Amino acid sequence: MNSNTHRLPPCEGCTYYQAQERNIGACHRFPPSFAGDSSPIDFHHWKFPLVSANNWCGEFQAATPGSDLADA
Repeated sequence: MNSNTHRLPPCEGCTYYQAQERNIGACHRFPPSFAGDSSPIDFHHWKFPLVSANNWCGEFQAATPGSDLADA
């Protein structure tokens, strides 16, 4: 069986993907998760998961021109 049989389009084409660096972005499908203890500057550290632009998942929703995250 070919491993690409059920593969969806990559994250970079998803409405929930927000590019941050070359080939890396944040997935905004769900709210951010707790990512560490407080520091003298911040009370909490909450982050969206970082994903590779060419990753894929079952939650893919095609980005449309004019959508908030697609243009960010």
